Amino acid sequence: MPAKFLKKIPESFELISTNEIKEISCTAYLIRHKKTNASILYLGSTDINKTFAISFKTVPQSSNGVAHILEHCVLSGSKKYPVKDPFLHMLKTSFKTFLNAMTYPDKTVYPVASTNNKDFSNLVDVYLDAVFFPLLRIEDFKTDGWRLDFNSENELVYKGVVYNEMKGALSSVDSYVLSHTIKNLYPGTIYKNQSGGEPEEIVNLSYEEFKDFHKKFYHPSNSQIFLYGDLDLNFYLEKLDGYFSLFELRSDFEVINPQQPFDSVKNISLPIVPAQKNGRDGVFTMAAMLKEKLSQEELLALDVLFYCLFGSEAAPMKKILEDGAADSLINAGVADFVLQPFLYMGAKGIKDGEIDRVVKSFNDLLLDSIDKLNPSHVEAALNSVEFSYRNPSSNNLGIHFMYKIFDSWNYSKEPLETLVFENKIISLRSKDINYFKDLFKKYFVSNEHRLTIGFYPDPELSTRREKKEKDSLAKLYSLMSPVQKDELSLLAKKL
Repeated sequence: MPAKFLKKIPESFELISTNEIKEISCTAYLIRHKKTNASILYLGSTDINKTFAISFKTVPQSSNGVAHILEHCVLSGSKKYPVKDPFLHMLKTSFKTFLNAMTYPDKTVYPVASTNNKDFSNLVDVYLDAVFFPLLRIEDFKTDGWRLDFNSENELVYKGVVYNEMKGALSSVDSYVLSHTIKNLYPGTIYKNQSGGEPEEIVNLSYEEFKDFHKKFYHPSNSQIFLYGDLDLNFYLEKLDGYFSLFELRSDFEVINPQQPFDSVKNISLPIVPAQKNGRDGVFTMAAMLKEKLSQEELLALDVLFYCLFGSEAAPMKKILEDGAADSLINAGVADFVLQPFLYMGAKGIKDGEIDRVVKSFNDLLLDSIDKLNPSHVEAALNSVEFSYRNPSSNNLGIHFMYKIFDSWNYSKEPLETLVFENKIISLRSKDINYFKDLFKKYFVSNEHRLTIGFYPDPELSTRREKKEKDSLAKLYSLMSPVQKDELSLLAKKL
């Protein structure tokens, strides 16, 4: 390990712990900024592809997309970098190996990676200034969020990058069914809201609410910082302190409350816009909420189980496709990007009128596959899962580790547990087959907090939505004065 990883850290920080993680050949340093309590995790390695990411816990109270719009707008100019669009400039000129920003249901993450030292330092500078001191101009809000405009027929329409993006995302079958599955699985929590934004609610977001959201959540005390690779740790700690020291300690951030368990299993029917319009547009999902404090070993065991059931070419659940009633399975697995993880599975491209039958066949096959599970299936799955852990498919390891860490760290769980797997694999190899069968029965079959959603094609759904929006805009247009219409036209030309 290079000696520069072992320097004494600056006085404004406290070293909480140091851990060798042999599985990934890294030394992990967990560090706290004394003044603001910001958390920093550095994975020291010899990898020249360095990674920086800053994450904020962002808790939406509606589906107006404020977290998503803010994610776009903070990268549209800042106090130190007041250019029109520094993000696009970096995309064109940087040596970056990764440059992005992501809105999750309960956090917003800004990651960058580069192999060039100077470039990496510049990227970190731009991102830190962007998140803490964005300009948040009203024209950026209207461009990236939403605004009123006129189309070529002089009709009033909604426009905006996020508005249009979410219209497209929620017309995607996979995005639509996952969003509605999460909403119905956690109806008493913030997860009932679409953090990316529902188009009909995005247009209710005001510029003032947008700015207030930044003040509320974008603060060092509400941040977690991830660093990875062959870099000078003290140099980047000093850079962080240059921003953190400008803020005072805060502790008034919203807590994400857990969902209370259901009393019984739910069966729900929802409409969906036919994507293919070929008589095969039905979809169903099954999901089960897991307990908040599930151990990493149990999560790994569930990963192994899902590989047994769905992962290989010969996986038994693929038999559901043999009679041609469904086109494909939905990506199944354990989702742990929310406070209480959940199991998720289903099928799509189902023949019209066949959803109920396919659901029953799927459920019967699932139970039969669990009963027939044998040690050789589990051993093969363990080998495959272990190989994927030891040999990540990503060629950007820092970003790969970042995803795994933030999925637990955001909920005050031990962030390094997701990277340490060797002892867990050894432990799972010692379990008999009943351990895996019982685990699935406990967390899925006998779990009352479980639901099945049938998404039934509705050919008129899209038309009704469009008519509702068009009627609303026509009414709004009728109430506008000539001066207001002229002002709107002038604004459109500026943007």
